[in-house]
Amino acid sequence: MQSSTNTAAMIEPGSIILSEIASLIDSFCNPDIPSSKKEGAKRLLIDHVQGGRLSINDGIKLLGEYLNHATDEKIRGSAYAVLHLILENVPDQSMDDDQQTKLVTTLLRFITDRLYDFDCLATLVPCLFVCFNRWFSLISTEQCTHIVLQFFENVNVQSMASTSGVQSATKTRGMCFEWFNLLIDKFPSIVKSVNFLNGFIQSIEGERDPANLMTCFDMVPRIIELFDIHSENTEKILTGISDDLFDVTSCYFPITYTPPPNDTRGITKNDISNKLLKCFACNKYFAPSLFPFLLEKLSSDLIETKLEALEYMCYCIERYGSSVVEEYLTEIWAYIKAEAVKTSSMEVMRKCYEFITRTTRVVVIPNDPSIRQFDVPNIEAIVRTALAELRSKECKLAAQYARMLYACGVASREISVIVFNRVFPELITVLSESENYDKIYGTFIMMTQVLQALAEAFTASHLNSIPQNIIQQIGQAQTLFISMYEEQFNKDDKEMILVIIELISRFAVFRIESTLLKDVYVNRILLKSYGEDNKSFTLLHATSLDEYKDRSIKDISWIYKYAPDIIQKDVIIPLIQVLYECQNRSEIIHRILSVISQIGTVCSTLTPFITEQLFERISFNLTQSNENREIEKTKIFETISGLDLTTIEDSQKMKYIRKMIELAEMEEDVVGNNKYNNHNNNEMMTDEDPVEAEIEDSFGSSQCGTGCGHNHSHDHRGEMSHICLLLNRSLPFEKQQQVLDELLQRNIGVRLSGPSIKKFASVFSALIVSCNPQVNMTSIVEMSGNLLSLSLQNLHPISVTSSLSQAIASLLNKIPIESDEFKYLTSLCNTLVLEPLSQVLNGVATDTDHILSLDRYLEVLSWILKGLVMRGAYLYADAYSNILCSCLVFDFPQQHHSSKLNKKAADCFLTAIGEDENSLHKDNHALVQVLYKQRFFAMNVRKLMDSITTTSHQPHIVGSILLALSNLIHNVPTSVILSEVKNIFPIVLKFLEMRPSLAQDEAQTEELIYAAIKTTLTLLTDAKQEMAVHLSAIVPILLETAKYQRSQNIRVLSLEALHEITIGFPYHEIFPLKKEIIRGLESCLDDKKRRVRRAAVKCRNAYFVMSKN
Repeated sequence: MQSSTNTAAMIEPGSIILSEIASLIDSFCNPDIPSSKKEGAKRLLIDHVQGGRLSINDGIKLLGEYLNHATDEKIRGSAYAVLHLILENVPDQSMDDDQQTKLVTTLLRFITDRLYDFDCLATLVPCLFVCFNRWFSLISTEQCTHIVLQFFENVNVQSMASTSGVQSATKTRGMCFEWFNLLIDKFPSIVKSVNFLNGFIQSIEGERDPANLMTCFDMVPRIIELFDIHSENTEKILTGISDDLFDVTSCYFPITYTPPPNDTRGITKNDISNKLLKCFACNKYFAPSLFPFLLEKLSSDLIETKLEALEYMCYCIERYGSSVVEEYLTEIWAYIKAEAVKTSSMEVMRKCYEFITRTTRVVVIPNDPSIRQFDVPNIEAIVRTALAELRSKECKLAAQYARMLYACGVASREISVIVFNRVFPELITVLSESENYDKIYGTFIMMTQVLQALAEAFTASHLNSIPQNIIQQIGQAQTLFISMYEEQFNKDDKEMILVIIELISRFAVFRIESTLLKDVYVNRILLKSYGEDNKSFTLLHATSLDEYKDRSIKDISWIYKYAPDIIQKDVIIPLIQVLYECQNRSEIIHRILSVISQIGTVCSTLTPFITEQLFERISFNLTQSNENREIEKTKIFETISGLDLTTIEDSQKMKYIRKMIELAEMEEDVVGNNKYNNHNNNEMMTDEDPVEAEIEDSFGSSQCGTGCGHNHSHDHRGEMSHICLLLNRSLPFEKQQQVLDELLQRNIGVRLSGPSIKKFASVFSALIVSCNPQVNMTSIVEMSGNLLSLSLQNLHPISVTSSLSQAIASLLNKIPIESDEFKYLTSLCNTLVLEPLSQVLNGVATDTDHILSLDRYLEVLSWILKGLVMRGAYLYADAYSNILCSCLVFDFPQQHHSSKLNKKAADCFLTAIGEDENSLHKDNHALVQVLYKQRFFAMNVRKLMDSITTTSHQPHIVGSILLALSNLIHNVPTSVILSEVKNIFPIVLKFLEMRPSLAQDEAQTEELIYAAIKTTLTLLTDAKQEMAVHLSAIVPILLETAKYQRSQNIRVLSLEALHEITIGFPYHEIFPLKKEIIRGLESCLDDKKRRVRRAAVKCRNAYFVMSKN
């Protein structure tokens, strides 16, 4: 810099500190020094200011020549920045009020005089703002008025973008708007002046930054709130500025903002739209411009615009009130009626009905004696038009107008009575006089909607307060309906039957005595099953009957909501009776149980009765020689498991648990004679080939089903153990203790030594797993050695091993960690499970029996690990997880089974970290440490990745490691895995490249490939930045797996992964691959499976329309 502008030369000798400060200012204002190198000077200046070593006066003296530099706006701008830094950080002065006032006045005069310095506003405006923010109490109204006038005269806020960088200009405009906000708070009288309002409108016009827009929209309601609505001057001012204010804000409707990639501000379209909505609604003087504007937008072809226009209009009507909007209602109603009738969008139609309801609450004032009942245009128009439509020849729009009647009536109790009294008598007249199908159908629909509006407006607790004359008219309509519904019902017209069913439910809630509910819902619909020959249903397809059943269940739910006492046992009893009368026809039993389940689900108070009746049915079946009784029992348990069992009394819960224990004990007697049990126990070893039978038992079928998503979790809903778990976990711990003590008195050791213990073991385990930690488990711990030994033997199905393992895991999870029982149990697990596995891995144990039991050892180990990890007992869990990692890569004896054991070890990670509501879970009182999954992931992911470098790179071992990683990845939050993406994906890629060598092992190939593709999709979705470099490697593989013929799930998942690449990845990364992908997807368009074809079309279209934007 030139020496003439060097402030250090201006300092008096001996002023060392000021000399240092002057040097810092010289550096800060030097335009030749990059901004990045000025940060140190800035921090030192702030320290001097906050330490009181640099006052405002001294600062201005040191900045003098810089502030007045005639030719270089960069120097002046830097000087203003230093001044702002001083003003913002200077401590409260020791000067008296007069001195402070004089200083602030001088500062503001200086800043105001510099407002013409347009190129430096980015640093000058913050000075203005900080003066007002810190010393507003020292600023007089006259001075503030002068500053405001000078600001609007010299500063064109929206022109700032043309003279400085976009980011800097946006920030400066934002500072201007923050100053306006400050004026609204501190100087409301100035804000209400016409000069400020006109300047404000000019300043916000054309603003495009979303954050600044939200600030602007937010200021408008705050400004309007400053005015006294009863003042004549208010009307004059607001009427004068409202047109201009509406013009500059309405241009943003509808909001079409889409956040840019990597946006950090978190502003959404809805955020901006909500601010604009409140801006429109704050000023009733907008009405002459607002309603024509929104009605014009309502004619848009875009569904989203229509919905937004309806919401804005409705909200503004609610805020403005009836006196303001009354003159516009006729025109508004014409638009709403036309839109509700002609639209093909259900969203728009529902929004129109919502609009009618909400506006009706505003414009109808039943208690105002000056307004006649139908003096308000839109209400009378709805009623009059609906009745005119009903009396027309064709009557094709009755359903739409019926819904409009509902929308009016549901607004309030008073309005529902008004609508009912106006409409219902005429509906009765039309129904009694007409024989025309369309008129009868339309009348039924309108009656349904009017009655529904009445019930919902009065709510369940006030239905008894409905006027008696209305109840009499409903009774008259019901009598008329009963006289004619039979004829209409027997015509087998689906639409007519559906509306009849619905109307019956609306009659029912008003408790006018009739047998309609039972005659139609129960006898005619719910009791019907496929194949029954009944004249009322001879023309109906099974799908129609299902639709009637669904409609009936939905209406029963509606009745239960408003009149729960009507849905009583007499609805269930006929259904229960059919179970005894259907001669054990399984298709009828299944259908009736399905209906009972649906009713019990929607009517929770019936659960105790339904449960009691179903258990009685099970007891009855035990006395019958019915070959289907096990199938029916399973279906009954499925039905019970879908009910809300918490509504059952504790004594009954205990009774049912005892019953299921007895049923489980009876298994030993019936297993040999029951075909169903033989089928379900086909896991048992055969005499012909015990080794092969055991392998099938351990690892399941070699073929994945067509719906394989490779989550082979078992559905427990039809099992006794699941019901025991649901019942027992909802008992208080004292009752649980009683159940457990009774169970122990049954000589469990003998029960578990029988030849068939599958069901008893599962029930026993469910009761242990569902116990509260407060229950005394000492007796169970004492027998845990026998339980562990039994679970490790290959004498029973592996499901027995799983059940007993869960019981052991629950003990490890819930017993106090410092107790002797816990120490004994962990020692036992180490001796019986950990040490034998260690011996196998070290080559010590090689006998055939031991090898055949390895899958059971792994199963037990996985549950022990889960119990310990969930409670955070990592000191004990580490040894088990280390063994599990070693089993992943170990080449077990008898090579042809090694790959299955490796995969079993991978599945153990899913057991250890996965969620299972039927085992260790917080709902079953398990102890769960916060973030235990993240901790387990961190403990093991590095071990697994290190294993890759130490393996023989056999495909099945790499695949097992990948499957273990996949099981971990899909059970922890995305944020946890992001740091490991660069290490995880190379393993996935390596396996996918090795997949041809897995082809000979069809039993595992499909599941491992699915896990690899699923992991890839997860990473493509959540770690785009890290995955961008791998696109060229993964795309060819995905194109190949998209044609994998043995699994449509793999094909669909591959296509979804390819589609994910079109979302959020840089265009320059995708473009080189675009042609290859489009060409590679051609064969998928002809896939034999519809799901695959649909996914291929979606994916290919995404690449066709992809562009740089």
